[in-house]
Amino acid sequence: MRPDKKWLYKYRILIMVCLSILCAFTIEIFVYQWNVLNNPQQHLELSVEEQSIHVLETKELWQELTEEEENQIEIDKENARLLAEINNTEVSFTPDSNIKEENGRYYKRSMQTILQVSFSDASFCGKMKLYIPDAVEKLSYTVEGRNQGKSIFQTEKQVYDNRLGCDITTIHQNIDQIIIIISGSQNLQTNSLKILCTNQFEMNFFRIVFFCITFMIMGNVLFAPAWLRKHPEAACFSASILLGSMLILLTGTNLTGFDEHVHFARSYAMSFGNTIQTTESAMRMKANDIPQFDQLEERELVKEYEDINDDFSWADISTQSRFVSYSDRSYLQLGLFMKLGRIMNLPFFYTIMLSKFGNLFLYSLLSFFAVKAAHQRKELVAGIALLPNCIFAASGFSYDAVVNGFLLLAVVLTGNLFWNNERGKEERLNPLIAFLILSAYIAGSTAKPIYMIMSLMLVFLSDRRFEHKWRAWIFRASIVGLIGLFLYVIFFPPVSTSINYELMGNLAYAGDKRNQGTSVLGQLNFILANPAGYTQILLKAMGSDLLSYLSGSANFLNYGYLGGLSGCWVIAGILILLIGVSRKEESKPQLPVFFRILNFVMIFGVSAVIYTSMYVTYTPVGSSIIEGVQARYFLPLILPFVYVISGKGNLIRLKEEWYQKLVFAFPILANLWSLYWISLRPYNF
Repeated sequence: MRPDKKWLYKYRILIMVCLSILCAFTIEIFVYQWNVLNNPQQHLELSVEEQSIHVLETKELWQELTEEEENQIEIDKENARLLAEINNTEVSFTPDSNIKEENGRYYKRSMQTILQVSFSDASFCGKMKLYIPDAVEKLSYTVEGRNQGKSIFQTEKQVYDNRLGCDITTIHQNIDQIIIIISGSQNLQTNSLKILCTNQFEMNFFRIVFFCITFMIMGNVLFAPAWLRKHPEAACFSASILLGSMLILLTGTNLTGFDEHVHFARSYAMSFGNTIQTTESAMRMKANDIPQFDQLEERELVKEYEDINDDFSWADISTQSRFVSYSDRSYLQLGLFMKLGRIMNLPFFYTIMLSKFGNLFLYSLLSFFAVKAAHQRKELVAGIALLPNCIFAASGFSYDAVVNGFLLLAVVLTGNLFWNNERGKEERLNPLIAFLILSAYIAGSTAKPIYMIMSLMLVFLSDRRFEHKWRAWIFRASIVGLIGLFLYVIFFPPVSTSINYELMGNLAYAGDKRNQGTSVLGQLNFILANPAGYTQILLKAMGSDLLSYLSGSANFLNYGYLGGLSGCWVIAGILILLIGVSRKEESKPQLPVFFRILNFVMIFGVSAVIYTSMYVTYTPVGSSIIEGVQARYFLPLILPFVYVISGKGNLIRLKEEWYQKLVFAFPILANLWSLYWISLRPYNF
């Protein structure tokens, strides 16, 4: 290295950080704040009383419910019937008074109010704040901006949460008229309704942090290849922590994952000992009724609401066993960090974020050890660990972080046992390694017992791996016994579970009651009576979903309720994977064909069990399709799939340095793209 460039190499990280901050502030000012700077600062307060807001029309409507809302009513009816049958009482189900049934369809009463706001001259409006002091329920509304009678923009349906007292809409357009349509079941009193149109310069902290992280991560990936080659596990850990922390920062206490309120409830209980103190804010979270924000200003209102209602002086007191139940062990890290937040006396908003970070930290640590432990394909292990699905699951209330993290480590350690070493010799299986592998499989399968089937690969280890043949057979018998125990738990949960044991322990009633018509016993009887028919249903579902994922027509890279990435990202990821497994790597050992075949059989078997479990527990009896199967269920099978298609690379000659950059850059870019379009822009602008 030239002497005059030594200082540049020595301080490259500091220079990269400074340049990232400078670029982030430049983008914030000259891209996002430019329209605001070019228009004079103004605050225009409007009200019905001052006749600056005109009520055009108020009418009563009966709107047809969505299929999902109708299904929920039917589910509630069915659950009430089952509960009455179990308790030997009369069925008690009272629908909402604002809902009526007519000709087999359900309709909801709605009062619609149309408001018009007119300005003397067209002017630039940054944001519109809506105040409805008389609102006693959540209301929905849409906003349309016009200029000279022409519609400039129209928002999708928004929610006005009366508990916050205000709702904000970003406009950023030159308009001379606003049309607001408000809908709800109450008769809205418009006399006290107010609107504030504002246009002020305010630096967006979240945008600045996002662009700083973007430039720093991508700068390290593109311009620090030596660090990637030497320490891919550290690069994976750092990227996971940064990307996940950014997602946690952007989503706050918004519930974005499937059934996240259920996972929160278990984590919250886990953070206490024998006595649980449930505040109003925690109750709202558990009931999936916590206020949500989609603007920076609303974020502050949600914080204030949660802080006021997180008063332990009038918390609900309940008790629980000090024993950590079987089904709750995957929430230990969430509960521990939540307790830490209370010890630090953090506000509820930040305590929730700290709890999510505990989940992220555990997953990132497991990913670190998985990449470090891998004998081969370290970059692919890191790329899988950084997939958007995995980072999303690890950054919220979910046991998927434990499942994905421990199983990734278990698969890596299992694969290490089957790699051909340079001398062609098979080393003895270290008892400590065997214990770690089994522990990883058990920990990763506690929440989802189905995945314990993956450990069946260890049964096929050669006798030469063991000091004595009888030890090999004891090891194999132990694995088969563990798998049998975990499969038994699926249908007959232990008393130590936290679910309703009386209901789930009775196969006549067992089934996911979020879907109508489910019955474990009924579905098992159907399968046994129609084995050929069910086999056709199973293979058709598996083939259809596989084709959808590989072609990109289904969102494999999914962010729960936030949405998902388009199929182009999936196709790009598959191409990168194919490039990796087709590279020439003559000097590196290869996986034996036998192990690749075992992985294929294992993937097929586990997938079949996943589909069957969803058919038995979630799908209505006798259905011709299998419902409830999600892409995230197959994340633990991606690395085994890599093992299946791995072989001698003969097609592409690509430098290791460039391939490492490519593998790290793809999931990081996918995460950054998602953070901007799915989390930052909709919720923090």
